[in-house]
Amino acid sequence: MNKILMEIKDNIFICRLLGKFIATIDPQTNLVDKFNSLVDDYLRECETSKRTPNIIINLAETELVNATGLGAFISCLQTTRRLEGMLILVNVPEKVNNLLIITKLYSIFTTALSCDSAVALIKAKGTSGY
Repeated sequence: MNKILMEIKDNIFICRLLGKFIATIDPQTNLVDKFNSLVDDYLRECETSKRTPNIIINLAETELVNATGLGAFISCLQTTRRLEGMLILVNVPEKVNNLLIITKLYSIFTTALSCDSAVALIKAKGTSGY
């Protein structure tokens, strides 16, 4: 089943993508639209409250990411960087990693082996506000 689990902890948006991160006609299974909506709400709140956005995307249970899913990651990354925050992909499965390598997108994304190491990277950068 395609699903998104998210929480905000210490101003870090932590998102787990379960299943296939693809756009579909069925709104119940379209994780890309759900992801975009959740991230947009978080980014808008950060911008309004003058907080730096930090996003961790946990891909441990992600089976597939297609071009639309990659586009959502890139858009999220651009906005997060514009607001001087960080976006980190964690637990990247081999299939997704191969896609990042083939598309040469591996060079623009920060990755980490675990959520704990991603949180440490964010704290080391000190991105807690504008």
